[in-house]
Amino acid sequence: MNQTQPVEIASGIYWVGGISSNQGLQCNPYLLVDGTEAVLIDPGSILDFEAVWKNVCSLISPDRIRYVILHHQDPDLASSVPLFEKKGCRFELVTHWRTKTLVRYYGVVSDFYIINSHGNQLTLASGRTLSFLPAPYLHFPGAVMTYDARTQTLFSGDLFGAFSGEWALEASEDYMERMKSFHEHYMPSREVLQPVMESLLALPISLIAPQHGSLIRKDIRSHIKALRDLECGSFLHSIRKNLGSDKGYLIAGEAILKRYASLYGQADLRAILEELGLETDSDLPILSARDMGYQMWVHMAERMFVRKGEEWLIIAEPLVERLTREYDIPLPEIYATHLARSNSEIHRLTAENKTLTAAREQRNENLAGVEQTMTHSAVTGLYNFSFLRNYLRKAISEITAKAYETNPALIVLSLDQTERIKYRYGDKEVDEMFRNTALLLEGFRDEYQVYFKLPGSLFAGYIPHTAKERAVETAEEIRNAIASSQLFVEPVTASLGVVSLRELPPADLHSKNPSERFYEIALERVRLAKNNGKNRVSGSSDPDSVVSRCDILLVEPEDTSAEVIGTVLENMHYHVQRAVDGKEAQAMAEQCLPTLILSEVMLPKLDGFALRQRLLMRSETKNIPMLYMSHLKTEDSVRRAADLGVIHYLKKPLMLAEIQGIIRNLTDRGEES
Repeated sequence: MNQTQPVEIASGIYWVGGISSNQGLQCNPYLLVDGTEAVLIDPGSILDFEAVWKNVCSLISPDRIRYVILHHQDPDLASSVPLFEKKGCRFELVTHWRTKTLVRYYGVVSDFYIINSHGNQLTLASGRTLSFLPAPYLHFPGAVMTYDARTQTLFSGDLFGAFSGEWALEASEDYMERMKSFHEHYMPSREVLQPVMESLLALPISLIAPQHGSLIRKDIRSHIKALRDLECGSFLHSIRKNLGSDKGYLIAGEAILKRYASLYGQADLRAILEELGLETDSDLPILSARDMGYQMWVHMAERMFVRKGEEWLIIAEPLVERLTREYDIPLPEIYATHLARSNSEIHRLTAENKTLTAAREQRNENLAGVEQTMTHSAVTGLYNFSFLRNYLRKAISEITAKAYETNPALIVLSLDQTERIKYRYGDKEVDEMFRNTALLLEGFRDEYQVYFKLPGSLFAGYIPHTAKERAVETAEEIRNAIASSQLFVEPVTASLGVVSLRELPPADLHSKNPSERFYEIALERVRLAKNNGKNRVSGSSDPDSVVSRCDILLVEPEDTSAEVIGTVLENMHYHVQRAVDGKEAQAMAEQCLPTLILSEVMLPKLDGFALRQRLLMRSETKNIPMLYMSHLKTEDSVRRAADLGVIHYLKKPLMLAEIQGIIRNLTDRGEES
């Protein structure tokens, strides 16, 4: 069938493919029109572009295409994207993050809409929602399907596709056999296919629109169950049938004939059957079991090869191999000889090619590896802290030396749950958290912005020129993306600090190292954001702008210790703020009046004893309970603490269970939500 015009297959949904010299593999692009917006689904290959473009333009103005959905990255559905871009189309590419990694190599310039970061959904301007259903390893790790609840249409990608010797837009009665053949070749195993099919059985589906093959409207549940139960791929597990060998040859022979008829029609097939002397009825069952034994099984395969060539052998090979295992019959010799020679030659050429290129690849890998380790984080692939310092130094020096009017901004973020993730799941999950954060940041990067992985739980982003307000908005968008992401093993939040270059006083801007001060201010604001309860953005260095209610004031100058203790207290449902020296602790205590103070004794600026004395002098702070902790615990220090009314003096390293018990008793809460 040569279909040249677009066809409405459901309300507002069109097939927009074209005439294709598809070599038995028809590609199906679809267009969903919804009000003023349109969504192009699997737009096709370079070969089909002109036909698809013509059909799209016959339906809508192409500037209405707001999104292009890519179910995976193969060229038969994605390689035409740059051609749409060259025509002036501006859209977002909607896909899985794994697919994005490879689609970029087509040279696309459009922004990506990563479905993993949006709850596997896309909401159109009208409020219509498209849902994305995972289909992992069918046949790509990031493969997905799209479900439109309004029309109950499933855009299934490669799933439910079929080989199409004589293609028709609507599936015919023999479509299921051709569909099975396609999946036997391209899908990895029943174990991978089955759970996805089970999930589809729970959906109300009126139409399946695959990327290859034909539309399925009838017996949809039967097609789903057929794939659910299909043995396929290189990992299939066969079940030997307890049948006599003649009966096994008969069933296997009929299955092969039925498969060939569905793919190529009956005319050529019946000519071959006449040569073999096989008698069949109109539906191809072999009428006599005596005609179908070992010799006929072998001769049938040989005759197919002689008359129709290697293609007929290859197309049936997965089915033949499965049938021989299921019915305990031998593989026809033609498969063991001809295809074995073909495979052997392929393997020989592959090995030779690998040998010829190995030295060059190794050299390039070594050079790239050295450069990568010097400038990039081994965990995330982002630029590292050393690179950030050099980058800032060069950029800001050039701005100040040439008096540029640009106003760069720096965003520094700290993941709030790092110590908790490490404590609960270990270092590997922390690394995975860092990688997922880098992935989220990649979604915000344009051609000018640069992101970095810094020591510990820190990341940074540099924006070469922006208004301070816009930088804060970007930071808020990053914060929200992290807080709402489902990529992490458990919910993760971030505290962010934002600074713009124009905020630096002239003395700092023209100092020896203005870039260092630039970074320090952003880092200070990260700490202020954490003191304000975490999961927030601080664009100011004024402590008054961030001090708020707290249950416990933690006074601890050492970062790692503070993060561990703070995590324990937050897990007990306390609101925790932190000070790093005695003077800051005094100011915060007077302003937010915590329920309890947990303080290190050895503090900068004002030690723990002096801090307690000053708090006792003010009526509003004198009754706040205080706990001491320190590596230094002597009879004299314990006596001084007691004289100041501090009963609990804990020696580091701390026993976290002891802290939990004491604080719970002092506050008479801690497990309340």
